[in-house]
Parts: sequence; C-alpha cells; structure tokens
Amino acid sequence: MKTICYYISDYGFGHATRSIAVIRELLAKSNQVRIIICHSFAMDFMKESLADEENIVYRKISTDIGYTLKSSSLEPDIQGMNSDYDNYLSRLDAIVSEEIPFCKSNDVNAILSDIVAFPFKVAKELNIPSIGISNFTWYTAYKQLIEEDKLEPIKKYYSLMTYNFSLAASNEPGWASKEEWKFNFVSRECDESIIIELRKMIDTTGSKLIVYFGLGMKVYMD
Repeated sequence: MKTICYYISDYGFGHATRSIAVIRELLAKSNQVRIIICHSFAMDFMKESLADEENIVYRKISTDIGYTLKSSSLEPDIQGMNSDYDNYLSRLDAIVSEEIPFCKSNDVNAILSDIVAFPFKVAKELNIPSIGISNFTWYTAYKQLIEEDKLEPIKKYYSLMTYNFSLAASNEPGWASKEEWKFNFVSRECDESIIIELRKMIDTTGSKLIVYFGLGMKVYMD
C-alpha cells in the first residue's frame, strides 16, 4: 500500500472540487493507494463527495490563507492581506516541523499539493517526490499585493516541487526540479439528474438560457 499525503488550499471550494476528481481517478487506478487529505474549509463537502471511496483518511488542518477582501466587496484588502500573510509566514517553519514527523509516522511515499507551498519543503526534507497541481501559485497571485521580499519564502518552497502538473490557463514560471506537464481543465463528474432538477427549479418553462455566476464561497456580500 502506497500512501499519498494530499494538501489542498483552504480558499473556497475550487481547489477541493478538482482535488475530488483527481482523488477519484487515483483510487480508480489502484486499490493499493491510501490518500491522506489535509484540508479544513471544504472538508465536509469532500467527505460527502467521496463517501463511496475507500482508502481515504481525512485530516483537518489549516493549509493557507487565500485572499483577504474588503467588507461587502470583491476588492482586496491590501493592509489586511499583508497582516494575515505576515502572521502565516511567521508560522511556516513551525508547520513544516510538525508535518515532517506526521508524514514519517504515516509512511508517506509522495506528497501532492493544490497548491499549498509548505508541503514541498516537507517532501524535500523527507526525500520523497512531490507534485504541484494547479493553474497558479499563491506566489504569483500575491505579487501585486505583497512586497517581493516577503514572498521569497513561499517562492523558495514552490521551487522545491519535484513535478508540476500545470492546468489550463496557467501563466506560471517553470517550478519543477524534474518535469512539468501541461493539462486541460479538471472537473469532477456531473450528476445529470441533479442538473435536470435544478433547471426545473430555476426555469419551469424550459425556454431560458441559464447562466450561473459564482462569486466564490469565501466572498461575503451583504
């Protein structure tokens, strides 16, 4: 049995949603794979979505901070963002020190991350392969919000990834120390019966074009 520790960003549901698709595929390929999901924000959603899957361990752990937005706005709160990031950065070395013995005690063979920075440092210290999977990193996402010198630590962490699975619409530099692969969009499977039910609820006549605009699960509008 091979064990994969899968670290998933806590910002919104998008990272969790595509990770569900990847996890399902991994488990479909082999029953000799155990996956430890390290995440917190969308954990209940992940448990519900993966309820039929075996060989999964759920571990509630805060992974990253995402964005800080102004109240009732889509505009970044730059001052708040910097404060939250400074606090997060001050804890990173301690987090790495905690994760190393956890991975050792669970005989972790590889680390996947979407797209948390510190797990790549953990993998490097343990001399096991790591894979980044995303269309962006928090390093590039923060470049217009946080000074470059403060971003240097997570930049170094990202540069430690062994492999990088670069998803559609990515505009990232080459991070991987070994190989980079490019992939198209990733989505979990759709349940057609639920789609039909939603369409009936929204449009009883069946004549309208329905467009869904999602603000994101961490955008709070009054």
